[in-house]
Amino acid sequence: MPKAARTRAQQRRLEWALLALALLCLVAWLSPPQQMAGPNHLVQDLGLRSLARPPHPDIVVIAVDDRSITSIGRWPWRRALHAQLVDVVTAQNPKAIGLDILFSEPDLDYPLDDALLAQALARSQRVVLPVLQRNQAGFMEGASELPLDVFADAAAALGHVHVAPDGDGVVRGLYLQEGPASAPWSHFSLSLQCVAQNAAARCKKSPPTNSTPVTPPHWTERQPELIAYAGGPGHYPTYSYIDVLRGQIPPNAFQGKFVLVGAVASGLGDTFATPVSSGARLMPGVEVVAHILDSHLSGIHLKAAPAAANIAFNLLPVAVALLTLLFAGPLTALLASFGLGLGTLLMSMALMRWTGWHFAPAAALLGLVLAYPLWSWRRLNAAAHFLRTEMEHLRSEGLPVRNSPWARRGDFLERRINAVEAASRQLRDLHQFVSNSLLNHEQN
Repeated sequence: MPKAARTRAQQRRLEWALLALALLCLVAWLSPPQQMAGPNHLVQDLGLRSLARPPHPDIVVIAVDDRSITSIGRWPWRRALHAQLVDVVTAQNPKAIGLDILFSEPDLDYPLDDALLAQALARSQRVVLPVLQRNQAGFMEGASELPLDVFADAAAALGHVHVAPDGDGVVRGLYLQEGPASAPWSHFSLSLQCVAQNAAARCKKSPPTNSTPVTPPHWTERQPELIAYAGGPGHYPTYSYIDVLRGQIPPNAFQGKFVLVGAVASGLGDTFATPVSSGARLMPGVEVVAHILDSHLSGIHLKAAPAAANIAFNLLPVAVALLTLLFAGPLTALLASFGLGLGTLLMSMALMRWTGWHFAPAAALLGLVLAYPLWSWRRLNAAAHFLRTEMEHLRSEGLPVRNSPWARRGDFLERRINAVEAASRQLRDLHQFVSNSLLNHEQN
């Protein structure tokens, strides 16, 4: 190999190595999900939608809906009605009842109703009540807002109902354990499963009294998990609260079921934006609990991939693309970059289904988008430099290169190509002149 060719090859390998090092470092730095949260959320939402499935047959929702509000009256309702509902549902022998309504204060208007509800909870031994984080002034941070002691004692279990919205306000995950650092609460869905598995036993720890803040003053969040939504809002069989009270339901509607009771009426209760919500439609909190319970009953547990695995997942396709750029032609490299990008996107969704790990592939996709144009720019620059150098060599060797007007048209690369083409034509003309001269000399 001529010395000039060896120099160009070395230069090419050096430029490729520097580009590869810079690009791989950039991809590794951008690999954590929070670095490119927006694009990663788009991919994550596609993966979560791909997990859509029929509703679990053991989940039923009783909705405090607009029709019930119209029939019974404005919220809050008398607790005697909730006691009646618990008795009606318990009579059908459900697995567990999730009463997603917080009873943290006594009913001053109907004080006897508290005793009626507590008695219904005690008779059922299947009811789970919610726990919230207390944020009122005068209480220590990290205190739990619990049901009244009489309800907490009568319930089969307690559980927190918090979710973890992302920066864009969309609910994609939760923490299975939340609460005071010394004794965090299990999620509402886990408490329901505990009650269903062992209805005769207590699935809750002894709660502190409502009047005493929990110490130490720190609210902890443990065991993060993504929510494997089965579908959009209204995905589960739902009965109106008023229909249940009136007995206008099938005779075995709740037998062997997880029954979730919560608010879905307009302006009542928590509603959340989710990856599976269509348009601006929000999902009531009780339905979010249903989806979390569904994923656990279906054996689907989604978590963010470990940091090292996520970085490796992002670096691998970019490294393959860089090697393709080094050894393959431009068209092959372009097609390979496109294929690797599509494959990375599909693989991230497939691995979510196969392994339960969510990978954040935005960094890899960015690396693949940058690799081809950056390397093409360097090769284009090298080609232009080579053409200019060759023209200078020709001039330095005495070739009278003419600057024809058409050779000065176009962009910088086209002008240099035209100049080399003109020089090549002059060399061919000169070669033809010498050949003709020698031929005439031999004939004479």
